Amino acid sequence: MKLQDILAISGQPGLYKFIAQSKTGVIVESLSDGRRINTPSSAKVSSMAEIAIYTETDDMPLGKVFEAITSHLNGKEAISHKSSANELKSLFEAVIPDYDKDRVHVSDIKKVVSWYNTLTLAGITDFSIEEEEDEEPEAAIEEVKEVKPKAVKKATKKAEPKAKTEEKSEEVAEKKVVKKAVKKVAAKVTK
Repeated sequence: MKLQDILAISGQPGLYKFIAQSKTGVIVESLSDGRRINTPSSAKVSSMAEIAIYTETDDMPLGKVFEAITSHLNGKEAISHKSSANELKSLFEAVIPDYDKDRVHVSDIKKVVSWYNTLTLAGITDFSIEEEEDEEPEAAIEEVKEVKPKAVKKATKKAEPKAKTEEKSEEVAEKKVVKKAVKKVAAKVTK
């Protein structure tokens, strides 16, 4: 199981595995007890791959944080998330020495430690994040231009009044056509 498939749901304790999309939301399974629930679409659901920790230099993805904790603890379970604030801070300082102490609060550290322990107990130790290889935007624009030259021309005419230069209007039009083409392809793939 990859980190992208593991979800945190606001208002719900623990972590969940994505199972399926439902009419009213998302069906997930708890990593701790295996119960399945239907989470409404109004709930805030975050993938572990989307979460990062503030550092002094740049944000550190949660997967990298988990990898740092794993190497620091040799793959063992971390201290309890209910430990004292000083113990939690000292663990985090040992793992990520340059974390932003002003923006990363003890409650954030508790969540990270709790999530790490949950994942470790569930046997999930692969914290790498698969990055989707995006096609170069220029290549996608050229491809759409070849396939849909009339659509690009039409979109350019619509964009002209909004853009100050002809070059800018063509650029805006190309982006709109590419976006529309990508949405159509995505809709076909998900059906």
